[in-house]
Amino acid sequence: MCVLIDANVWSAVFDEKNEKHHKYSDLLFWLNSNKEAMIVYGGKTYKKELLSNGQKRLQLLDRFNKSGKVRKLNDAEVDEEEQRISEIYVRKGRNPKAKKDFDDKHLLAIMMVGKTRLLCSEDKDSKHYLNDKEFYPEKKTASIKYYRYKITVRY
Repeated sequence: MCVLIDANVWSAVFDEKNEKHHKYSDLLFWLNSNKEAMIVYGGKTYKKELLSNGQKRLQLLDRFNKSGKVRKLNDAEVDEEEQRISEIYVRKGRNPKAKKDFDDKHLLAIMMVGKTRLLCSEDKDSKHYLNDKEFYPEKKTASIKYYRYKITVRY
């Protein structure tokens, strides 16, 4: 099973000195101890977010990759899916339940291309967009774990 880790919690998950690490230590334990646990990533936007704090995150990702714990998606496929989602968002507009605009289209793109159903993030507004059937080409129901919240989305 793969997990997508949003850049906004990256330090909390992997840095034991981070004040929020206790909330994510179970995820890190799962990644290190479960043979089938993997981090999924891909696309230019996600890589840019990881690089926003220097090379340290990519070096850590490389360490997990060497241990067979990373599933790297095709960047072009993720970017294309992100563009499709962006076009729908432009037509549709902001979700009235959300407090802010949808700035995590790349996360939804990674989840769709990678068929990933586990997202670790502290961006609570994203769940309103992840749950919006308009973004999904096929209107199938799936279950995505959103950090410690469970939501139903179309997949």
